[in-house]
Amino acid sequence: MYSGINRLMRNFTPRLSAIKDKDGKTLTENEEISNRWKEYCLEMYEDNTNEEMKQVESNDEILEPTRSEVEWAIKPKGKSAGNDEIHAEMIKASGDQGIDIFHKLCKKIWIEEKWPDEWVKSVFVPIPKKGD
Repeated sequence: MYSGINRLMRNFTPRLSAIKDKDGKTLTENEEISNRWKEYCLEMYEDNTNEEMKQVESNDEILEPTRSEVEWAIKPKGKSAGNDEIHAEMIKASGDQGIDIFHKLCKKIWIEEKWPDEWVKSVFVPIPKKGD
């Protein structure tokens, strides 16, 4: 099933002819639509924690991710694959060796405190609401 969907999606380019702004006004120009998506994403990922909360220190040392935590995180949750087209189900299906490799990768990210560039990219698929 996944391979059939992937074949169909390879040449698919989502097109959005209209989107609403914060006030409900319909935007139809490509530049307006792009700007609204940018605005939406910036708002969604905005850091709303106040400075006082950020400065709270904890005596608890935060440990690197364990293998069991990684194993739990890749349990199939019905999520789509990212830009790399790797599904959690694929990692899980690779068995202990695949989980060990992914765990090593997670530990490396933890130690270096830097996400791989491909992991910070997102693909938004707008789903129109009925009546829009």
